[in-house]
Amino acid sequence: MNLDKKMDWWRKAKFGMFIHFGLYSMNNKWIKKNFKKHLIRHRNYSEWIMNTKNIPDSKYNKLAAIFNPVKFDAQKWVKTAKNTGMKYIIITSKHHEGFSLFDSKLTEYTVMQTPFKRDVIKELALACKKESIKFGIYYSILDWHQSIKPATMARTKNFPKYEAFMIGQLKELITNYHPSILFSDGDWIPQWNRKRGRNLEEFCRKLDPKIIINNRIGKRSWLNYLPILQQLTPNSNFGDYETPEQFIPNNIPKRDWEVNMTMNDSWGYKKSDNNWKSSKTIIEYLKYIISHNGNFLLNVGPDGNGEIPRPCLKILIEIGQWVKTSGINYFK
Repeated sequence: MNLDKKMDWWRKAKFGMFIHFGLYSMNNKWIKKNFKKHLIRHRNYSEWIMNTKNIPDSKYNKLAAIFNPVKFDAQKWVKTAKNTGMKYIIITSKHHEGFSLFDSKLTEYTVMQTPFKRDVIKELALACKKESIKFGIYYSILDWHQSIKPATMARTKNFPKYEAFMIGQLKELITNYHPSILFSDGDWIPQWNRKRGRNLEEFCRKLDPKIIINNRIGKRSWLNYLPILQQLTPNSNFGDYETPEQFIPNNIPKRDWEVNMTMNDSWGYKKSDNNWKSSKTIIEYLKYIISHNGNFLLNVGPDGNGEIPRPCLKILIEIGQWVKTSGINYFK
C-alpha cells in the first residue's frame, strides 16, 4: 500500500495517548506484604520492577490471581483522550512482564484468567471505534514470563517456540481487534535480529496492509540505547516511523517520527511518583513537535483499579483547554 496514503491520517492526528496498564499497575496491601523487600528504594519505572528487583516469574505471576481493576471504564479512558485533543490511543496488550490484557487462546496468563475476567483490549477497541479515535496496540518482544530470568537482555528458554507463540498472539491481535497501529518493543534482546524483525513485519502487513508499524519491530542500531548518542536519533529502515523515547531529538529524523513520553517519571502507575510535568511544559513540547512534523504520544498509567490518577487528569484537562483554543492553529 502507498506509504503516504497509509500515513495520511497519522500525520494529521499529531497527538495520541499511550496507556501502560498491567499487573505492575497494582498497589495494595498484598503487594506490599509479599514484595516488601522489592519495593524498598524502588526508583525505576513501575513496569520494570520484575527486572530491577529481580523478582522471579514463579512469584511475580501470582499477581494475576488478584488483578481486578473494577473501576476500569474504556469509554471514560477514550473520552478523556478525545477531550484532550488526542486522535489515537495505543495500549500495552503485553508488556515485558508477559501478561496479556486480551483473550488469547495461546496462554492462560491473560486477563481472562484473573478475577476481572474482561477483555480490556476488546473493550477499549470498541470504545475507540464509537468515539472515532484510532486504536493501536503495544506488544513486547521481550517476555520475562518465558525467559530464563527477568533480565534486561533476557534470553528466552526456547526461542523458536516463543517466536511461534508471539507470531500467533500478533495474529490474534491484528485479526480480532483490528488495530490501526502496532507499537513493537523489546528488540534489544540477543535472540532478536534483523531477519526475524523483517519477517515479523512482513507477516503483520500481510494480515493488514493498512497497519502502521513502528521501527522497533526490527533490530535498531545500538546507538539508540546509548544516552550520549540518543539525541542523534539514528534513522532505521524498519517499520513506518521512528520512536525517540523521553526526549525530543536534536536532529529531526528524515522520515515520520513520534516522541513517546511520560507525564511523570514512570510509564506504569507508581503511587510514590509525583514528579508531574506541568501542562505548560507538555504544551511547549507538543507545539515544538508538531511544528517539526512529528507526533506526540503522551503516556498515562492507570492504577490497579483501572482509574487514571487525578493529577494526570488535571494536566490532561488543561492541555485539552489549550487545544480547543490556542492549539487550533497547530492542528491545522
